[in-house]
Amino acid sequence: MFICVCRICYSESIGVEEDQYPPNICVSVNHNNCPVQCTYSSNKLGLEPSRPCRPIDITSDLYLSFTNRFTVLWGNFGKSYSVAVYLVRLVSCQQLLDQLRSSSVEQEDVCRLRVSEKLRSDPETEVATTGLQVSLICPLVKLRMSVPCRSRGCAHLQCFDASFYLQMNEKKPRWSCPVCHRYAPFDELRIDSLLRDVLESSGEDVEEIEYLSDSTWKAVKHDKSDQNKGSARHPVKHNVNSKPVRDAVVDLTQSSSDDEDFQKEETVSTHIEDKSVHFRKSGIVKSARHKGRKTQVHTEKHRNGN
Repeated sequence: MFICVCRICYSESIGVEEDQYPPNICVSVNHNNCPVQCTYSSNKLGLEPSRPCRPIDITSDLYLSFTNRFTVLWGNFGKSYSVAVYLVRLVSCQQLLDQLRSSSVEQEDVCRLRVSEKLRSDPETEVATTGLQVSLICPLVKLRMSVPCRSRGCAHLQCFDASFYLQMNEKKPRWSCPVCHRYAPFDELRIDSLLRDVLESSGEDVEEIEYLSDSTWKAVKHDKSDQNKGSARHPVKHNVNSKPVRDAVVDLTQSSSDDEDFQKEETVSTHIEDKSVHFRKSGIVKSARHKGRKTQVHTEKHRNGN
């Protein structure tokens, strides 16, 4: 299915810009006003709508065999904007997920090399990392992952579930990694084949694993019997005969807000002179970026029945 959309961004910048509506924007096609979904943080004069700003669908007001008149008006508050009309094809989340599974899977050797580099000792500090814990729970919806992925530019081992990530960005396109809050567009996503195999071979009750320095892993179980004393870790070697993981169904409308910050901790177990040390790293999600290039402010478009 193809639709026509209008996209707007700043004109001054060099490079790829994310969509930004100007103040008091009004879009019309063939003298019909097009609805623009935008919100303002206050009633201050000249204030731009809050991001993310989504492309504006103008398909329903276009003529098939006559000249189309397209107009965009906004308040002049000293900034320049560019406008463009695109013919785009709609793609569902499932189609994107199938494409990700077929063409964006990292080789297991590459994944193991990444783990080995994280566990490599530092000769300057004489710190040798003996294990690195990774959660099997998606930081987006707090459920067990089925398709673990991360952005190619992310430096962490922690993954998030690709299916939930795509569904959330379909509702509100932020494209931000929930672990390190880096910009993580679809083209940069990669499925972690090593963690995927771990999910398939571990039991459904396993929520966390630890990568070891000998390129193996073990499950980490938490004892919740004594809440006052905290959770005690009981390492258990993985069992390849465990039942495979079944896909979970979740209502994303009941999940936490898109504007809520998600925090994820990774615990690195090390030893310095035979003494155990635990380092913690955390990341907070911020707003993602949405790409778009625009070229024209006022244009007339002709479409025929072909």
